[in-house]
Amino acid sequence: MRGGSTWLTARTIDFRHSGNALITDLLGATLTAIVVAILEESLFRGALFGALRKNNPWSLALFLSSAIYALLHFFGKPATPTTINWSSGFVTLASMFGGFTDLEMFVPKFFNLLIVGIILGFAFHRTGNLYFSIGLHAGWIFWLKSYGMLTHKIPEITVWIWGSGKIIDGWLATLVLLSVFGFLFVRNPNTKRALDVA
Repeated sequence: MRGGSTWLTARTIDFRHSGNALITDLLGATLTAIVVAILEESLFRGALFGALRKNNPWSLALFLSSAIYALLHFFGKPATPTTINWSSGFVTLASMFGGFTDLEMFVPKFFNLLIVGIILGFAFHRTGNLYFSIGLHAGWIFWLKSYGMLTHKIPEITVWIWGSGKIIDGWLATLVLLSVFGFLFVRNPNTKRALDVA
């Protein structure tokens, strides 16, 4: 059974989950959110951004680390070759770059992930620790996974604008993320101090 609407009728609420399945899915989303947020924030914000800003202006370090973070999300897991020969490595390598071939999906998703990286990196730079960025990242992952599980896309909706169940691959998400960054920037009482820190 499906009913209700979300995102201005871009997706419908899916009521097909049983109580046990819903709890299991939400617990799985929670665990995934915590583990991924800790790992990615430690790697991209703590290690990469932290290292880059030692020898570069923090704004450049923020952009570079966020761009790397965004690009790495497009590398796919290659399928195991059915036969091994001299060209197997090239075929596997080409399949890893499959996420870069669909320009219509690459463009909004890349910009959205870039903005996500900038938001999380700015949060780390502003606070001086990873707690806030880990919590924000985990909250986003949990919400996105839950949204994808609990809703169903209306077939005639343009994914390029509205996004899929992941949301992050549509242009509407760009507006939302820019609003989040603007709110974080304006509401930060120490914005001037944060911007002045090398």
